[in-house]
Amino acid sequence: MKPNLFDYDAPDRAPGGGDVILRGLSAAEWEAFVAFAEPLRYPAGAAILRAGEGGRAIYIVKSGHVRGALAQGGAATAELGPGAVFGEVAFFDGAPRSASLWAVDAVELLVLPMSAFDKLAAWHPRVARELLLDLGRVLATRLRRAEARA
Repeated sequence: MKPNLFDYDAPDRAPGGGDVILRGLSAAEWEAFVAFAEPLRYPAGAAILRAGEGGRAIYIVKSGHVRGALAQGGAATAELGPGAVFGEVAFFDGAPRSASLWAVDAVELLVLPMSAFDKLAAWHPRVARELLLDLGRVLATRLRRAEARA
């Protein structure tokens, strides 16, 4: 049985599913992914990431909600809920974080640093491929949203 994270029809899931990743994994593949990720917890109001920090890792919201603000202009980003991902830009390019994010309520995250991704890709290439394709889709969705607002 898949964990609750896969229940994308629940009302608190990311709107439109554009930010939600790893839907296509079986329960066994999900467990393989989780074995390489690090669980983190934050209380409501806690800073998770700060703009300008380094770190090549992606973050998946397991429960709770996060909100952020872009470093340039301070514009608030959308609230992200269970199944959503953040940190993907720095994961790919290694540049400093472009936004600060904090916990709206109590948050559980799964963090996958680049070093863990390398191991995941070696042991579970299909899971790594799905992850990369989903991250690309998330980036494309967010770019299209930004273009529509401009």
